[in-house]
Amino acid sequence: MRALFFRFLLISYLSGLVFFAFKPFRLIPGLQYSSRNSALEDRRAAVLFREHLREVDELSLLIQLKPGNVMQAGPARIVTYSRDILHQNFMVGQAGRDLVFRLRTTTTDHNGMNPHLVVPGIFTAGKQLCLVLTYDGAVSRLFVDGEFYSESPFNGGTFDNWGRNHMFAIGDEIPGGRPWTGEVARVAVYNRVLTAEEIGDAIGGEFPESSVYAYCEKGRALKSLRYRNLFVSHDSVYNGHDVIANIAGFIPLAFLFFFSFPVSIQKHRALSVFSLPLFAGALISAFFEFSQRFVEGRVPCLTDLAYNVLGTIIGCILLLIYMRSYRVVL
Repeated sequence: MRALFFRFLLISYLSGLVFFAFKPFRLIPGLQYSSRNSALEDRRAAVLFREHLREVDELSLLIQLKPGNVMQAGPARIVTYSRDILHQNFMVGQAGRDLVFRLRTTTTDHNGMNPHLVVPGIFTAGKQLCLVLTYDGAVSRLFVDGEFYSESPFNGGTFDNWGRNHMFAIGDEIPGGRPWTGEVARVAVYNRVLTAEEIGDAIGGEFPESSVYAYCEKGRALKSLRYRNLFVSHDSVYNGHDVIANIAGFIPLAFLFFFSFPVSIQKHRALSVFSLPLFAGALISAFFEFSQRFVEGRVPCLTDLAYNVLGTIIGCILLLIYMRSYRVVL
């Protein structure tokens, strides 16, 4: 009877793990990137980008913005078409006073780097800018307030390797952790390289027509960014909440597995206390991490697997201590 009770608990526990592993969460409201707006997302934009930009392997991004300060790092995401901090089709960010532009092509890595564009001294706190970033199939170029500013090393790649499970966001990374402080007034994306005349006209607010995608702050229809991780930390380097959740969530596994086993298996302490729970914990975690690659917004991570296994090991040790302390007799 006791074994049946613990088997019920085990099934309930595993169901809870599945729920938390695959369901997107928004435990906090959109991180503020201005006094009025939260970070924003647009799923429709991701579809448009894949349909129209990959056909021509050309791109122009037109952004009107005002940075809140020059202490931002990460780089902080102004606009991003990405899955997480390591998988980006394109991203415009701020690192201090520097602008960072990453564009994924067949000659870069999956983060749009090597080569990528880093331009120092672009941002000043509270100063409005009109940025135009272009890619003509060979190099990326930056125009600031209508004037050519810099270009990347030769790239020459296509967009054939763009990731599918990506979303478009303004003001932060998709799973959080790279919030940008400032105001974004307008964003437009084109599947061609804008002419010098069009770039000049944009300074006065005359954005070229025929954009693939356009966002205007006054008439915005975007939704607040719905963070896809269970826990979101503002710390761009270390996410302590996520670590604790991944470890603590797997500690009960050893107890529930052990007391669900038949007595004949429980008597084999090395097998029932360590080997089977540890194998099950690693297998379950590996399944979750692998499956999250196919769940929109979830981010598979090998460090999560390591934390889950660590939690299982802690549970096994606690189980052994419990059995010795209370001299459990089977």
